[in-house]
Amino acid sequence: EAPRGRAVYAAAGCAACHRVAGEGSPFAPELSDIGARGNPGHLIRALLDPGADVTEGFGLQTLTLTEDRVLTGRLHEETGDRVTLMQPDGSLAGVRRSEILRTERLPGSAMPPYDRVLSARDVADLVAWLGTLGQPSPTPTP
Repeated sequence: EAPRGRAVYAAAGCAACHRVAGEGSPFAPELSDIGARGNPGHLIRALLDPGADVTEGFGLQTLTLTEDRVLTGRLHEETGDRVTLMQPDGSLAGVRRSEILRTERLPGSAMPPYDRVLSARDVADLVAWLGTLGQPSPTPTP
């Protein structure tokens, strides 16, 4: 049930990282058109094993910095003298390259697997709703 899937999306806290129709956080991939570019099998796999296929540009990095500081997030921007990481709440944290002692790309995804959080029905309904995103609205019949 696609309408129920929208409620599952909200209850599961997906908008804490994802954005749909301008609402939510830009930390994880935009989902407004996922129905037009994904397929149900891909969506199910992304929910149950999110680390299997991390979207380019959304992998996590850890920067070990001077003064025993550590910063983790996804790469937002790199310039000649600065690196900026986006935090899960959408905020940006920038540091000078001269402060970075080590950069490590982390395996997997920041998204937790939902196989132990959502029921099979929840997953089916969420996938049904996500599948409608970016699809043309049905034309009413006269």
